[in-house]
Amino acid sequence: MEELTIGANITSLGTNIVSNKTLLTVSAANKSIVEAAVNSGAKEVYLRVTDKCTNLNNSTLTIPNTMETFTINGFGKTYNNLRIVSNAKKTIINRMNFVCDGQTPLTISSPNVELHETTIKSPGICLALTADKTNLALRGECELTASTGNSMLCKQISLSQIDPALATSLKVNGNLLIATSEKDILSGKNLLKVTGKIVGITVDEFNKYLKGVFTVSFNANEGVVNESSKTVVYGSTYGSLPTPTRDYYTFDGWYTAKAGGNKITESSVFNSAENVTLYAHWTKNPTSDWVLESTLPKGASVVDQKWTYDLTSKTSSSSSSMSGWTKYDTKRTGWGGTQGPVYSNPSNGARNVWSEQYETSRTHHYVYYHYANSAFTSFSYAQSNTYRNYREYDVTSALTYHKDYSGHAGYRYYHNGTNYYIVWLSREYDDVSYGTRWYYQEPVYTYYYKKTEAKESSTEVKASDSISNVKKYVKYINK
Repeated sequence: MEELTIGANITSLGTNIVSNKTLLTVSAANKSIVEAAVNSGAKEVYLRVTDKCTNLNNSTLTIPNTMETFTINGFGKTYNNLRIVSNAKKTIINRMNFVCDGQTPLTISSPNVELHETTIKSPGICLALTADKTNLALRGECELTASTGNSMLCKQISLSQIDPALATSLKVNGNLLIATSEKDILSGKNLLKVTGKIVGITVDEFNKYLKGVFTVSFNANEGVVNESSKTVVYGSTYGSLPTPTRDYYTFDGWYTAKAGGNKITESSVFNSAENVTLYAHWTKNPTSDWVLESTLPKGASVVDQKWTYDLTSKTSSSSSSMSGWTKYDTKRTGWGGTQGPVYSNPSNGARNVWSEQYETSRTHHYVYYHYANSAFTSFSYAQSNTYRNYREYDVTSALTYHKDYSGHAGYRYYHNGTNYYIVWLSREYDDVSYGTRWYYQEPVYTYYYKKTEAKESSTEVKASDSISNVKKYVKYINK
């Protein structure tokens, strides 16, 4: 067999540079050298990834089935999202650390595979051995860790230890999926350290797991979602799902159909053989009860409105009370008819009262006089030396005429039953007594009433003299 060695100082290399009988040893200084070696047409390729080769991350190396042996040595370095799909007759992975967040890092159809001190971390399947029967030889501690639980996929497998002097195992952190049952681990089971379970699966399931990572797209179904898609590993749970928004609707969850379908949650297991679109389902937010407009949540949609207010009505009446009304003022607006007379003061602070004097009695008096001598035995109508003593007599009845004395009529005044004096009329007068009597008018009142009633209106109401306590209420749908 021809041998060709490419040193680390070579930075460029063509394709199909050797025959299919060549053993090509390459110290790769960059990614293009690695790819050229893989596609060189050599029968065997021994690829050494030097420290100069720093750009293998986020790459896929596909090894053709025309290659007998493919060996790659990473010298213990870590490679992010480097994927190797090997179809060579034999594949050797030596001292490499894979950290991936997507497709399966190692998919190998080779019936003979060697892992030397290799670790793989991935969301889903870390190592997929697709040959019907794989002889897996191990050297040193190898470890597979899948964050979603299923770490390794294979069919019939036989495990062996390359160096008996070196502690060797394949630690599978998660489940080992095998088609079709645990009995297909033909030998070397003692080299396996499975933290999860060894799970038998069907060939159909094997092919789905082999496909590995699928795209789940999110259709917000008239809403808005920030995350349009995510990758999901077959057989794992969907994991975190975005929460879409839609104004005035509540998100009900993700479903496999735009209408109907099955609800998918974070704990649902992805078991589709193809990419999936999930559709957001919605329920229209309920209409609220009446609330004050001032408490309306931000962004809410008003679907109805009303105004409540107090309407104050006013009226007047001559009645001092009205059912359902409140008296707020009283005014005298007139006087009633005159009443009286009455003979005691009718004043009560409200009536219009006046009084007058009236004659209660009248007595007619006659005043008689005479001048008498000192013995009061003779009398004269005029004063003289003889008749010096003057005396008057006030009586209420006219005295009996006696006779004239020089043209002056004289009258008899009986001072005891049978004896009388002669007297002359001096004058007459009336003795009058008066009383007080009153007249009055009752006041005429006008009573002023008001009442306040709670009202509501579907059209806007503004405060006025008769309208107060205006409040606007709304019904709304939350955004």
